[in-house]
Amino acid sequence: FVKILTSKSILIFIFQIGQTPNPLHQHLGSNGFGVFRNDAVSFGDDYGSERSLLMSPDTWRRFFKPRLKRMFRAAVDRGLDIHFHSCGQVWDILPDLKDIGVTSIWPQLPAYDMEMLAARCRELQLAVEIHTDRANTMTYGTPQQVRDLGDGRVAIHIEPSCKLVLYQL
Repeated sequence: FVKILTSKSILIFIFQIGQTPNPLHQHLGSNGFGVFRNDAVSFGDDYGSERSLLMSPDTWRRFFKPRLKRMFRAAVDRGLDIHFHSCGQVWDILPDLKDIGVTSIWPQLPAYDMEMLAARCRELQLAVEIHTDRANTMTYGTPQQVRDLGDGRVAIHIEPSCKLVLYQL
């Protein structure tokens, strides 16, 4: 038996579940990172569309933020960096991600004005994973177009206070 969930039914579920703990989140938050020696952990979920969050920032803060905070707690307590990926536009929750322990983000770059994103991440002291446009430039571009795109994205973020994670350049 397979149940197909629509966006509407998922959002209804989010409102109905309230603050009920999720067993996976509880497991990760209680003991997940002590087994291995690591410097960082990576998490990801897709909270945005090409233009905005998939829900209001308040809904994200009520439902997802407390759960992520519990999941991240073990890593934060051990002093690990937390790398977070989300497809789509998550501009409105970048401060919230920082607040719960995220130290670097891997955003869907085409969803942002790059200079604004760089300034916001410098302000929040978030490192940014920079990658090329895999859907277009990497697939259809010339080698020079790929180099130009990578050089341009790095140049926007480079300054002494910036931290970068380079990916697929």
